[in-house]
Amino acid sequence: MCFSSETGKWVTKSANYMLYMHQYGCDGAFEFDGKLYWADMQCGLIVWDDPFGDLDKKEKVECRFIPSPVHFKDVLVGGGFIQCVQISGEGEGYRGFLSLWRLKDNGGEGEWSLAHKVSFSDIWSDESYLAYGLSEVIPRYCFIHPWEADIVFFHIQGRIFSLNVRTKKVESCGDGYSSIIESVFVIPYVLPSWPTSLPPCLTAGNAKEQGNKYFKAKKFNEAITCYTRSIALLRNAVAYANRTMAYIMVSRFHEAEDDCTQALNLDPLYFKGYCRRAIAKKELGNLEGSMEDVVSSLELKPDNKQMKQKYVELKSLLEKAYGIY
Repeated sequence: MCFSSETGKWVTKSANYMLYMHQYGCDGAFEFDGKLYWADMQCGLIVWDDPFGDLDKKEKVECRFIPSPVHFKDVLVGGGFIQCVQISGEGEGYRGFLSLWRLKDNGGEGEWSLAHKVSFSDIWSDESYLAYGLSEVIPRYCFIHPWEADIVFFHIQGRIFSLNVRTKKVESCGDGYSSIIESVFVIPYVLPSWPTSLPPCLTAGNAKEQGNKYFKAKKFNEAITCYTRSIALLRNAVAYANRTMAYIMVSRFHEAEDDCTQALNLDPLYFKGYCRRAIAKKELGNLEGSMEDVVSSLELKPDNKQMKQKYVELKSLLEKAYGIY
């Protein structure tokens, strides 16, 4: 059923069903980039690409299906990405693993990439975990941070703590609340501004500008935090490209490549997206992929001296490595 805020009425629409013999179980729903998503933890996402179009002109809603890479605990938007959490080896002690997957391409059947995979034994042995006196048991998953791409919240023995999956460090931990039962269900909620809310484009712009200031001051991790907040408020190619440069400066090249891909999905003609992804791919050892992006950038700006120089440099490296070009 679809509700129209203009008419104040509910409208029933039929939809195509793409899961065949599987009985779909809706474990959650969310909006991202103008699309609606329904999640089934066992199989994947159902996507409605145009939920805000003219419903009167649609006799049937056409949805599509993105299969999940694994059976996941949850799928939510975090740091400008659709992310899912997988916990494997529960109940197996030190063999447990925490994995964070990201949807790199939400078109067609989608493309997931494994962003991080860490063992709980490594998490338990980190000094930040030991400092809070947390037990060496696999904690209960709570939610993904809505702004920070690498932060996941967990619940253990009456305490909620946040974990940076990339660094394996506990970043915060709340006091115990032993009077509350162990079966805690947590919903992430971003509080609105008070007393009046600014348009997302303004608050996103402010966060991006603050990120630029941190970048100029060479405070790259702080810049990443600001750019991430900007993207969470309003996705645009420039914010992704800015965060790319901050990632490059701290040698986080996989994240830099992913951000440029997101920027180019939003704007396929974005020159800086190709330039910066070429840098990230080169640092990751993908010389051919880097050359492809350099060529794409020169198709947009044939006279760009910097990219011409990059082309010559990569051509020489490829000739030495593979005898091509």
